Amino acid sequence: MTLNCGNCGASIPQESRVCPSCQWDAGFPNVRRAEKPEEVAALDKRIHDAEVSAQALNASQALDQFTNAVAASRAVMNRRLDDLHSWSVSASQFFASFHSQVRDGVLAARDNGWDEQRTSAENTVNPIYFDKLQVAALCLDDLGMTYYGAYCVTLREKLIANRASVFEENPFIFCRNHSVYSGAAPPIGFRATWPNRSRLAKAKCAAKISASTDQKDFPAILMGADRDSDKCDFIEVHIYEKVGRDAIETVTGPVPDDEDDRLLWEQVKRKLEPTAKVQER
Repeated sequence: MTLNCGNCGASIPQESRVCPSCQWDAGFPNVRRAEKPEEVAALDKRIHDAEVSAQALNASQALDQFTNAVAASRAVMNRRLDDLHSWSVSASQFFASFHSQVRDGVLAARDNGWDEQRTSAENTVNPIYFDKLQVAALCLDDLGMTYYGAYCVTLREKLIANRASVFEENPFIFCRNHSVYSGAAPPIGFRATWPNRSRLAKAKCAAKISASTDQKDFPAILMGADRDSDKCDFIEVHIYEKVGRDAIETVTGPVPDDEDDRLLWEQVKRKLEPTAKVQER
């Protein structure tokens, strides 16, 4: 669907934040894509199918409880201590994403399938503007996906909600699971805006819920129990543009065993504690 500028009527490319002719603010590209009528309709169809299946299994109440819980879910970024330290105490308050670090020569892509192929998968899911997105995970607890780091950073909803969208899973895994190849359009109905994140979770996770599902199981249903594995299943949060240090609401992590690392951790705590909650586990 072509978007025309609300000010001058010019056509706005799907990847653009502003009208190229008059600079009218067209909204965040990832959010606009999630709002497309065909995307919303396809997600509605998935939700309908999930509700029918849940009803047949007498699991409607449990599914509704899960959906209500996910409506209050948070966006979390798991970081290694050295990365968290850099983000916390460096002169720049902004988190340095993978693509920005590679672009600036700060980081070299690892010789593995993930780093080598992620650009293709991410561009397939979020064409052209993929490198402007910061990635988090949707979470119901303070553990997050520890595969990416032991320190779980919960982001302030107010600072991301208007520019965040959610996607079914890691784009690399999604493209593989759905046999989406470079140059092909991904199937629709697998993304939503931030306020509708619980609807996407309902469609995705309904098959994991039965009549006997307990609320204590909800965190592991939303994000797989094997948090230390790259195979852990989760819903991705895509946040347009920079995430600053002021977006850090809570940090939860272990007290390091190594003395040098403990010094880094103490520096992180001193820097963040005036504005964020720091919890040790």
